[in-house]
Amino acid sequence: MYGRVTHFKSDPNRIDEMTGHLPAIRDKLAAIEGGVANWAMWNPDGTGIAVAIYVDETAADAAVPQIQDVWAGIAEFLLAPPEIVSYGHAEKMRG
Repeated sequence: MYGRVTHFKSDPNRIDEMTGHLPAIRDKLAAIEGGVANWAMWNPDGTGIAVAIYVDETAADAAVPQIQDVWAGIAEFLLAPPEIVSYGHAEKMRG
């Protein structure tokens, strides 16, 4: 498997608005072929990460336009562009 972690900084005053977009984001992520898992975590100060696991790097690369669409949909809530870090191997360690 292949993983990507995206660091983001949202406006702490608009976190509730941003989380209101989660149902639409879930639907978009569920439609990504080759996607295995997605998690988003954030703090009250607006710092957060999004974790995406794919079956392989090819699937992750193919998903880029869909992921860009997701980030574009919440761009108004972000204070800076998201920063993506890729990992060549991801291993499920639990469950």
